[in-house]
Amino acid sequence: MLVALLIASLAAVANAIFVDKSNRNLTSFPLDVRTDVTILVLSNNDLTSIVVPPQYSAVERLVARNNKLEAFPDARVAASNMVIVNVMSNKISYINPIFLDALIHLELLNLGINRLACFPPVSGISQSIQHIFLYGNVMTELPDMSAYANLKQLRLEGVPLKEISMEFMKQFPSLTTVGLGASEQRTLPNFCHL
Repeated sequence: MLVALLIASLAAVANAIFVDKSNRNLTSFPLDVRTDVTILVLSNNDLTSIVVPPQYSAVERLVARNNKLEAFPDARVAASNMVIVNVMSNKISYINPIFLDALIHLELLNLGINRLACFPPVSGISQSIQHIFLYGNVMTELPDMSAYANLKQLRLEGVPLKEISMEFMKQFPSLTTVGLGASEQRTLPNFCHL
């Protein structure tokens, strides 16, 4: 699903400048990348943190899957452009709310398969965010997402949630997909009444 979204978004951006620095054993942000890059892939490296330098403000899509990230990337320099952040399969246990809140145009956020016990209350992404993937994390309670009225997809597979309430689900009038899969919720709402 994510690959299809990425391909579709690539096709939609006719003037995209794509740079793939995957599988390079990188331990820091690669400064040999064109500064006008719009799609930057840093997957399968040894990155433990990412701070996007000031000269890379054009980045719209940051993909840093399968690294060793312990915290959410600081991409505030690209806040006015960033629409996708995919940091699946890392070791992220903390999201600085300031870093996430700055990404006011973010549409897709993939935090799947990390070590998140909570999701910070942020309002900056509330109008733009449409897809949030939290599958494979260690949260036992759902975050407050009441401001995310445009959310279309929420993936929670493998998250050991205690419950998903009807009140929680009613917050998302645009929601079309809820991924629960092997989640361990003890209580589920009757989705027929949404």
